Formats: sequence, C-alpha cells, structure tokens
Amino acid sequence: MSDLFFCKYIIRITNKAFLIDSKIIYVQLFSKWLINPNLTFRLLQYLNVTQSLFSRQCGPDVSLTLTLCAAVLPDCNLSALHDGCCVVKEGSTTRINIPLIGTPIPTVTWKKGDTGIGDTGRMCVESSTGVTTLLIRDCQRGDAETYKIHARNNAGSKECKFTVKVVGKPGICTGPIKFDEITADGITLEWGPTTDDGGAEVSNYIVEKRRTTDNKWATVASAIQKTSMRVIRLHDGAEYIFRVFAENKYGVGECLRSEPVIAQHPFSECPLGYCASITHLLLRCP
Repeated sequence: MSDLFFCKYIIRITNKAFLIDSKIIYVQLFSKWLINPNLTFRLLQYLNVTQSLFSRQCGPDVSLTLTLCAAVLPDCNLSALHDGCCVVKEGSTTRINIPLIGTPIPTVTWKKGDTGIGDTGRMCVESSTGVTTLLIRDCQRGDAETYKIHARNNAGSKECKFTVKVVGKPGICTGPIKFDEITADGITLEWGPTTDDGGAEVSNYIVEKRRTTDNKWATVASAIQKTSMRVIRLHDGAEYIFRVFAENKYGVGECLRSEPVIAQHPFSECPLGYCASITHLLLRCP
C-alpha cells in the first residue's frame, strides 16, 4: 500500500457507510489518479480488509480514518530565479532556497557542475520541509557554475538546473603600463582594459602617481573613460611610479602598477667636458 498512496487526503468512514456506498465514492475519487484499474481494485481490497479488521477490534460504531493520496512526480520550483540564474555578490553570504514539488516530498542531491556538493564549511546544502537550500559563505568568482539538483521520490526522479553568477569589483587592468611622449613636465600613459569586468560594465578608470622617494599616492584623475591619459605638472628630473584601477558599480578593482620612469626631455643638455671633446674632434677633421 505504501508504494502506491501517500498522505494528502483524509477520508473518514464508518462501518455502515463503508458497506453501503464507499466503493462508488472511492472508485470516482481515485480513478482520477490511477489509470490502471487493477490498482484501483487493489486499493478497494485494501480498504475492505482494513475496515473489516478495524470493526472487529474496535466495534462497528467507531469510525476509521484513512489518509491516502496519489504519488506526484518530483520537480523543483525555479520560478524565483530570473532566466534560471541566481546573481550573488562576491564576498557575500547567500542562501538559495529552492521549493520542492512532489508527493511524497522528494529527497535531493546537489552537484556543482559534475561534482557532488558536501559540507565544506563555506558551502553546504540545508533541508527543511518542502525546501532545499544551497548555502554559500564568502562567495567567490569560482562559485559561478551550473548547479544541478537531483530530486527523487517513489513516483520517479527529475534533474533540475540553474546557474549562479558571481558579480563584484572588476579585475586588474591589462599591463604593462606603457609610456609615451616623455618630457620634463608630462608623460602619456597607456594600458589595456581589464579582462574581468566583474559582471558589470567598467564605468571609468582611476590613475594615481607618486615619486619613488615618497610613500603617499596622489590621485591624478578618477573619471577616465579611455585606456590612456596625459599626466602633466610633473617635476623635471623626478622619478615617478603610476598605478591604474578599473571601477564598476560594485567597486574599485585591484591596481596595475607601472615601472619607475623619470620625467625629463628625451635629449638632455650635453655635459660641458663631453661637448668640448666632441668639438675638438670635429675641428681636427679634414
């Protein structure tokens, strides 16, 4: 009996009612669930035997309550996920609750890609009545994956899938930082865009500078739209280091640092002694 019917509907019958008309009631009720008439007949046989035993033990005036229902195939309710995708923020703790469908309530196993999910401390599966939950602590970029839920009950099994997208700050810009048009008071910087936008469009770049003799960084510009800029107001002969950050709506990413560079004209004045030697050699030429 337990292989065919499960708790859902409560049918209260007495000995007299059962003998007079319950067969017709049960045929109409369960024929909606049981396509095979043999199963319906087996149910009626079970009811007859159970009622007969109950009446002999407890008396004909005592009612008997039978709780029965048909098995329902398992499934997962993913309607709360937009386009089958769950978006979580990097570094956050999130619980992804998936309601379960099916009678009896299905048992489930989870996979990340093709790997089963156990309790790693940072990621685990929680269960409550009719709901299975994936808990992820300190979400990382590597948690972005297709997740599979295998639900099973007596009626059958079903595999459900959804994706997790982890969004956050953009990655480091593509280096190295290149220098062009170096003068005593200005340098042009060029760098490559980040290959990881963090799940959101890069809105701007931030450029900072400092002298190699200093420890304090100074912001040159914080709303650069291109991957190049001209840095001016430098000091002649000073050595500088630059760094560039990409920014999106989730924050500022890690920096890309340059090699040291000296702000100076490409052709400095000739030292006096060296120039005198050159002049002497030129005068001796025929």
